[in-house]
Amino acid sequence: MRSEKRCTIMRVVVAFLVVLAFVVQVAAVPPDHAANDMGARGHGQDAPPGLAHAPGQQKTVPTPEITTPALTPAPTTEAQTPEPTTAPTPLPPTETPAPESTPATPLPSPTPLPTLPTVEVQETTAAGDPVGETGPVPSLIISAAALLVSAAALGGVVYARRREQGASPPLAVVNEETTVVVPPETTSVPDSGFPPALSEKYTRVVSVGTGGTARVFRAIRRADDQTVAVKVPLRQDEATGRCFLREISIWQGLAHPNIVRVYAVNVLPVPYVETEYLDRSLADLETPLNPTGAIELVRGIAAGLAYAHARGVVHRDLKPGNILLAADATPKIADWGLGKVLGEGDETVAPGYSLHYAAPEQLAPARFGPPDERTDLYQLGVVFSLLLTGTLPYDDDGPGAYSAAVLDTPPTPPSAVDPVLAPFDGIVLRCLAKDPATRFNSAEEFCAALDAVEY
Repeated sequence: MRSEKRCTIMRVVVAFLVVLAFVVQVAAVPPDHAANDMGARGHGQDAPPGLAHAPGQQKTVPTPEITTPALTPAPTTEAQTPEPTTAPTPLPPTETPAPESTPATPLPSPTPLPTLPTVEVQETTAAGDPVGETGPVPSLIISAAALLVSAAALGGVVYARRREQGASPPLAVVNEETTVVVPPETTSVPDSGFPPALSEKYTRVVSVGTGGTARVFRAIRRADDQTVAVKVPLRQDEATGRCFLREISIWQGLAHPNIVRVYAVNVLPVPYVETEYLDRSLADLETPLNPTGAIELVRGIAAGLAYAHARGVVHRDLKPGNILLAADATPKIADWGLGKVLGEGDETVAPGYSLHYAAPEQLAPARFGPPDERTDLYQLGVVFSLLLTGTLPYDDDGPGAYSAAVLDTPPTPPSAVDPVLAPFDGIVLRCLAKDPATRFNSAEEFCAALDAVEY
């Protein structure tokens, strides 16, 4: 605000000085009628008494010495002697010029009339100097001087402003509108990516993972020394911000034993989500698991999906890294960044997926339709196959080949890896059906089929 006031004052000062220079230049140029009057007097004509002279000119009339000669009366004609012109008392000139006498025109009389001296008009400039001696001061010099003063004033203002800006270094700026002073007790590393604005709430911050749109930190909450997970946007752009805010709005409304619990969400001082901290995921397990352990895990995941689906929410990004494990091995679904509330309408961000767990409708929606609850069940089938066999249901020969296999190649059944797993072929292959209409219609139906397996 103070900077804007200084800029306004600077503009007013510069404008005033420019106008002043213009006025001085105009005042230095005589008007046209004065030039015409000077041209008339240049032929020896004097202005009539009482007529105002042009600005910058004075009429200097020295007091003439008039000698009255003896007059001889004329016998026939009497002539009237004209009275001399009176003039105001002039200022004392520096030099008194000698008056020049011009013979008066004689009257038609045998007796000559006395001659009167002609009064000479001395012109001066606006400064009071005679024109014939020093000449007028050029108006360009006055204008140049005014502009020089204006430039000097402007330079002084700019110099003072830059010096003031460089005197005090700015505080740490998190963004254009928020200034944050990091407390001295913070232990976060400046280059870790953890927002300094959150250092007042958390200490002993350590980065534990990075996803497509966010980064997760393990931190100690200062209020009660509890270990929590803090998730913040990975980038400060519009698309990432919309995705992160959508995840906040979805995740904070889900409370289930098989969904990671949310403690706090906020968008100030920066967007973040605080959740329970779990230090393991399915990705940390050595696979394959025994069928009993695999069944217990996927049943818990299916229960969390059933709760979310009942509220119109689909996850769309189930994979081992997004299934966290509690201390008692309870699976908990995390990372709802690609989640969607059914019936919301068009996507606000470009849809994403993890290729090895992507459903055909995520790769080719024009062919298989939009993702829905059955997309989560397809991904659950991929996770189940990985837990049982230790391998993916398609050969991983590169992204292009894998995508083509998902769209057109039948998946590998668990029994092709281990014949003992033949009882699970029907469940896995139904989950991995290309057409969503031939998959399980709900998570509850999947759990019912799982309970009916004999192995």
